[in-house]
Amino acid sequence: MLHEISKEEIEEAVQYLSDEISDEILEKVKEMSEEELLDQHLFLGIQVRNMLREGGFKWNDVVLDELWREIIRLAVETSEI
Repeated sequence: MLHEISKEEIEEAVQYLSDEISDEILEKVKEMSEEELLDQHLFLGIQVRNMLREGGFKWNDVVLDELWREIIRLAVETSEI
């Protein structure tokens, strides 16, 4: 299923998330280790997945579970925080 998501779609999701999520959250993510981010699956992960759904990204739960960490990390990298 992951192969169905194009690079362009991921880039759109990154841009959407970096525009919509608060700088405060992006700052916290920037400071988190990968392990800390993994621990956020049921908290920040749900928030990110719900935001993406609200933004029109109609990806299934498996895809969102696999991609949310990558997308938020890329959003941090592209943001101006």
